[in-house]
Amino acid sequence: TETPKPITVTEEQNTQVDAFIPVSKSDHVLGDINKADLIIVDYSDLECPYCKIFHETLNKIYDANKESGKVAWVYRHFPLSIHGSAIKLAEASECVAELGGNEKFWPFIDKIYKASDPNKEPDMTQLPVYAKEVGVDQAKFSECLSSGKYAVKVREQYNDSIKLAGEEITPFTVFVSKGKPIPLIDANGVGLGALSQQMMTALVNQFVTK
Repeated sequence: TETPKPITVTEEQNTQVDAFIPVSKSDHVLGDINKADLIIVDYSDLECPYCKIFHETLNKIYDANKESGKVAWVYRHFPLSIHGSAIKLAEASECVAELGGNEKFWPFIDKIYKASDPNKEPDMTQLPVYAKEVGVDQAKFSECLSSGKYAVKVREQYNDSIKLAGEEITPFTVFVSKGKPIPLIDANGVGLGALSQQMMTALVNQFVTK
């Protein structure tokens, strides 16, 4: 197979950066956003099959850079209107984060992606099971999810995402390097979607000091 050329993201492509919300401690973060050379901000949908593939790619990229601490990964919600369960799945992940912190949030979304099947609707009855498996109180989780307390937060993240991406496209990725947001978009400003691991690694290597 042909080796893909690394994508050079130019300043001229930065059409949507004004809509980017700066990364902060309130985000779901893997790694140290203050020490990393590169922060990968992943706008994703827990019911999206392309997001599932890209999530696996980002897991591998994060693991490859974990020891050096040069890459941090931020997850933000972008539940598309075509996915009927995406909003509730996002709310479920917020409940896990409330009850168990970031260290429970990430394995919980890993479980959702692992179980997802593009040919089937998500089995929402399994969410309390996943919560319990990652070490969160099942009864408190179910109470939180049924309350709908995170509906507003998820909707706000969707609104922020659509302003940034310009349309419903997931996964949508923004690199943050030296404090500057760099959306991964084509010449028309459209998100590049689920880039392959080879392409993402080549891109990441442009921003990570050896």
